[in-house]
Amino acid sequence: MADQAGRVPAFPDDPMALTEVGHLGGVTGAVLVQDQFGQRFMRKRGVPLEHRVEEFARGMSPEHLREEYAAERAYRAGGATVPDSRLYETDSGPVKLAKFVEGTTLGRLSGKARWKAGVAVRKHFVLDALLGNRNVVGAENILIAAWTGVLYRVNVAGSLRFRTMGGLKLDWGSRVTELDGLRDPTINPIAARVFRALTPADLQQQIARLLERRSAIVEAVPEELRSVLNARIDDLAQRLDDTDTGTTKTSEEHVAEVGRPFFHGGFAGLRVGEKILPPAVTGITIRTPEQQARQRADRIYFTTGIEVAMLFAKLRGGGDVYRIKPSAIESDPLTADVARGVIFMAPSAEIVAVEARGLRLTERDFSEALSLLFVGTIARARGLT
Repeated sequence: MADQAGRVPAFPDDPMALTEVGHLGGVTGAVLVQDQFGQRFMRKRGVPLEHRVEEFARGMSPEHLREEYAAERAYRAGGATVPDSRLYETDSGPVKLAKFVEGTTLGRLSGKARWKAGVAVRKHFVLDALLGNRNVVGAENILIAAWTGVLYRVNVAGSLRFRTMGGLKLDWGSRVTELDGLRDPTINPIAARVFRALTPADLQQQIARLLERRSAIVEAVPEELRSVLNARIDDLAQRLDDTDTGTTKTSEEHVAEVGRPFFHGGFAGLRVGEKILPPAVTGITIRTPEQQARQRADRIYFTTGIEVAMLFAKLRGGGDVYRIKPSAIESDPLTADVARGVIFMAPSAEIVAVEARGLRLTERDFSEALSLLFVGTIARARGLT
C-alpha cells in the first residue's frame, strides 16, 4: 500500500501477491504482472529442476536467477541502463521483479532508428564483453523505451557463468574472449553485425572508462564471482596496454597535411558525438547503381571540400553536412587521381560539428551533382581543381 504521504512503493512487499497479465515468452519463464497501483513488472522465479512442473518447464534455476540479478547490478555499476529490479528470497526459492518497460526491441527497428540504436548499444560493448553477455543483442534483449527513447538491456540472463538457456559456460574464466568473439561474424554473426564497427580507439576509451568503475562493478556481484571478475578486468587492462591503434595517420595529422578539415554529407538529424557507419553495418543505403558499383559497402566516404559534402547532403533530400573525425584515413582509389586525394574513405567516423542542415538540391546544383555521381569527375566540383 501507499505510505502516509501517498507515495507508491517502487516494489511490492510480496512478489507473488500480484495479478498476472500475461506471459512474456522466452526460455526464462518470464511473466508480466501488475500491482494494485497499476505498476507492471516482469516476474521470474527460480525453481529447482526436480521441483519443476509443466508451467515452470521454461523457468530458471535459483542459481541462474540470482546470477542474472547480480549481472543487472554490475551493468548499473558499469554505467549501462537496465530496468530497476529487486530480488526476493522466499520459502519456495528466489523471485525477481523487474520494472516492465514499454518499447520496441532492437530486432523490430529499421532504417535510421536501428542505426541510432546500434550506436547506443556499442557504447557499453566492453562491459558486455566483461560480463560475458554473448546474447546481448538477441532479438528481444535490447529495448528502446517508447516515451523516453532510453535504450535498455532488458534480458541479461546470458551474463557471467550462465548461458541464456540455463547451462553453465564451459569456457568462463579469466580471459575476456568475448572482446573478439562478439565482433567476429564466424563466431557470433548476430552480435558482429552490431559490434564490428568498433575501432581500436573505441575499445581503448571504453576499457579506460570501465577501469574507473572497477570497484563498483566487482562489488556488485557475489563474493564467489569477484576473483574471476577481477581477473577479467586485469585482462582488459592488459588489452588496453597492448591494443594496437595502427600506424594510420590521425585525423589531426591529415588535417594539418592537407590544410582542411573533413566533411560528410548524409542523413539529417545526427548530433555531435554520434557515429557515421557504412551500409554494410547499418543495412541502409540509397546509393545509385553507379555509386554501388564504385563504392565499398563497408566504408563511409568523406571529403576535404565542403561543397562536395553539400551536394551529397542535398541529394539525400534535406540532408545535413557534418564535420567529422574519421576512425582511419584511406584514399579512395577510384577518385584519388582525378580529385588529387580530396576524397577519402574509412570504416566509420565521429561527428565533431554540424556545418549545415536541411540542404536541398536546386537546378543550379543539378549539373554538378550529375558530374559528381554519374560521371565521376570529382575535380569539376567547385573549389577542388
